[in-house]
Amino acid sequence: MKKATKKRLALWGGTIAGLALIIWGLSAASGRYDSGTFSAEPLDLTSAASYEHTKGPDDAAVTIVEYSDFQCPFCAQAAPIVAQLLEEYPEDVRVIYRHYPLRQIHLQAQLAAEAAEAAGKQGAFWEMHDVLFANQSQWSGNPGAKNAFVTYAEALGLDVAQFEDALNDRALTQKVNADLASGDTAGVTGTPTFFLNGVRLQATSYQGMVNAVELELQKLGVDRTEEDVDADMSEEDVSSEEEDASESDTQE
Repeated sequence: MKKATKKRLALWGGTIAGLALIIWGLSAASGRYDSGTFSAEPLDLTSAASYEHTKGPDDAAVTIVEYSDFQCPFCAQAAPIVAQLLEEYPEDVRVIYRHYPLRQIHLQAQLAAEAAEAAGKQGAFWEMHDVLFANQSQWSGNPGAKNAFVTYAEALGLDVAQFEDALNDRALTQKVNADLASGDTAGVTGTPTFFLNGVRLQATSYQGMVNAVELELQKLGVDRTEEDVDADMSEEDVSSEEEDASESDTQE
């Protein structure tokens, strides 16, 4: 990997992460979605490791399904917040990432999703996930985005020829489309959209999502150590009283 490329990726990633933790958060549960067919675990999760992209233990008490679009700026802002949540609840929270590219307004979103899937073929989905969001401003709206994705694959140490071959694999398109269809069934219209154990969340504050997780753990009777609880209680709710601006992209 070229040193200059590594340095650029690191700088872009740090900038996005810093801004995101200040200006964007996630809320407590608000309302329920019950279609009769959708829950937080609509697929047979015994095979989730091979089909879905997950972080966190398979037996976590809380499963968060995230519908996201790599070209969506609000999704980029959400990414480090989700990562922080996983760090705070390493035993209790699992996140399932699903693609929901808003193709009518984000012309590179589908290809970006397929690039992440192509990287996933080499075991690097989450690494590409992070790079795509960190460098979103560099490729978003760029007709030559594919070249940027190949550069990222190279920077991640992937087999570039294999990566490019995978981008031509229709199975990856079908995987992205399957995620999109499941989001449509769930009533998703914008990104990011989160479901916590079947309960849809709205975007207002990071502390709101912590509160939602805590309420769910209490409801399920999950015991947490006093140290864990004290750590959560010390978190500052930086935006709980702020007006909830339009913090998602929607399909027009």
